[in-house]
Amino acid sequence: MLCPNCSYNNPDNLRYCRNCDIDLQPEPAETPIEVPAQELPYASLVSRLLATFLDLLLILAFALILMALLLGVTIITGVDSLLYDNFTLTTFMRAIAVIAAGYFVVLDGGSNKGTYGKRWLNLAVHNPLHEPIGILRSLLRLLLKLATLPLLPLLLIQPFTPHKQALHDMVAGSVVTRTTTSKKVSVMAPLLVLFIALMVPVTALMATAGIPFFLQYIQQVQLEKGIKIGHMVSAGVERYYRANGQVPATLEETHTPVKSPLISAIAINPKSGEITLTFSSDARKNLRDRHLLFTPSQTEDQGIVWRCHSNDIENYLLTDVCN
Repeated sequence: MLCPNCSYNNPDNLRYCRNCDIDLQPEPAETPIEVPAQELPYASLVSRLLATFLDLLLILAFALILMALLLGVTIITGVDSLLYDNFTLTTFMRAIAVIAAGYFVVLDGGSNKGTYGKRWLNLAVHNPLHEPIGILRSLLRLLLKLATLPLLPLLLIQPFTPHKQALHDMVAGSVVTRTTTSKKVSVMAPLLVLFIALMVPVTALMATAGIPFFLQYIQQVQLEKGIKIGHMVSAGVERYYRANGQVPATLEETHTPVKSPLISAIAINPKSGEITLTFSSDARKNLRDRHLLFTPSQTEDQGIVWRCHSNDIENYLLTDVCN
């Protein structure tokens, strides 16, 4: 027996090569036993409903993350009017619906043959030849599923059809089978359920205690932004006055660029130099359409001091920030 490693000619009954000690009779590697695709059982109604439930939980988790990001942007910018705008909320809900539809269509029709919920439960959707059904058939399948969703009896026929097909499967030419005979599910399924379960009390806490605190914080941020803009404008007015010996008639003359959705107007009194900032409708209720005033006064050494105050904003809001 020739050694495959060093080509030494060994006796036929020898187990190891006399020259290099390599094993001449290695044991054959075990090959995993796979169940032929056609013998895999069709998915039950319960497993399919559970997979859909997991998919909906996943979409809900995605929506919660987007909402958290939206709240984060609101905190940073101080503009929370988007949270109460019907157009914004409608657009957000439509975007989630489109993302959810794309999730089902692309994943069910793609090479993975199923959404994450199906894969976590070892299910696959495919045609009778065990090939992906494609995007168009997947879209047709989803539309039919949504159309027949209110008709519960059509859903209940699935366990009694020859290939465990629902009506949308029959029309789209798809079947849903198990990918393995094992009943083990992915660890992602219970983790997702746990995540949503934890989010329920967190959401309830946010709704009761967190939102009032959040709104108060937003109001404080908006007021501080208004005051910061007022200081910028007053500095521009002061520079113009020192350079020209008179108060500018308009903000444009000071070359102070001010752009903020929180401020709807900035006026300068050409006689006294007093600056009036008007909060826009994007501001919180206690600031909306109200005014911040910055009144100049000259000191003995010819310096200019600006006093921040208001005639229609509560004093307790200005105590710590308007100075």
